[in-house]
Amino acid sequence: YAMSKLQVLHLSDLHLAGNRAYYERWRDYTNNLLSVYDPDALEAIGEIVYRWGNDLDAILISGDIAVTGTEKDINRATEFFTTPFSTEEPWLNNKRKPTLKAFTKPIVIVPGNHDRFCNVAGWPGNLFYSYFSSYWTVGVGEIQCHLLPNKESPTLAIICGDFSLDKISHSSSILLGSHFGQGKVYKHKLQKLIKETKRITTSYPACAIIWMIHFAPQFEKHYELKIQMQLLDSKNLIEEAEKLGIEYILCGHTHLHKDYRIGNNNKVRIYCAGTSTCIGSDIDTTIHLLNIEVENGRVVGFNPQSLTYDPDQQTFFLSTENEE
Repeated sequence: YAMSKLQVLHLSDLHLAGNRAYYERWRDYTNNLLSVYDPDALEAIGEIVYRWGNDLDAILISGDIAVTGTEKDINRATEFFTTPFSTEEPWLNNKRKPTLKAFTKPIVIVPGNHDRFCNVAGWPGNLFYSYFSSYWTVGVGEIQCHLLPNKESPTLAIICGDFSLDKISHSSSILLGSHFGQGKVYKHKLQKLIKETKRITTSYPACAIIWMIHFAPQFEKHYELKIQMQLLDSKNLIEEAEKLGIEYILCGHTHLHKDYRIGNNNKVRIYCAGTSTCIGSDIDTTIHLLNIEVENGRVVGFNPQSLTYDPDQQTFFLSTENEE
């Protein structure tokens, strides 16, 4: 099979909200648990997507599109995807709010824990799945596959897994508030992920596979991560990734941009995006241009370029840090 090259934009943790001021007040009391998007950063993303649109094969968003899954926040989040664009500045709608509507290539999403919140207490709800049913078509706790650059001649499959908690009792400790930030690799969901991976491998032998989930697996093995933010039973996920030859997993959740390897032979590379639109001294406001090369059904080149947001300039700049 011939070498193919794809270019995708990886975003995560937008935390869009219907009432920003409300969450701005909450943020200090919750230690950034309910941190909310910055409007200027969101507009900068909208303009970048418009400027780069012809060069991108897809946009990948690894969860936490909204700050909560309540109707007001989810409705605001869908506006970013669906409102018609203005003719003068096509990255804005007629109310001068950012929109991705001018982008005609695939937008691949996976739900995050915040997208599930039915209230500020963090109880899991399902409203997100109704509002985003045209992007996440499979429902609660399911697995969804996207073929890139198109279904007719795919060379890369992005298989997305929804590992948000189904019940707060499934967290490691309700008393610690772990249900807010934890995910869980449920056995039945993992089996579906395995089955879909094997189906793609058999049906599209020239197609490489990357997994995308919200939670950063085994992040705590390399960096500081409170128990309230961890992906439970992630060891099982990595074991299966190794068995299936999955070498790349995209994620977000931590609001820190980290690029690390895990597994018995460190063959599974975790690319954790940070947050695209939240701003703080202890978090990374970044977006990522991923240049991916595929040959013989394998990813043979994974070359990311990270761009960091500068609040003063209100735009994203290429980071000086070296990627792996």
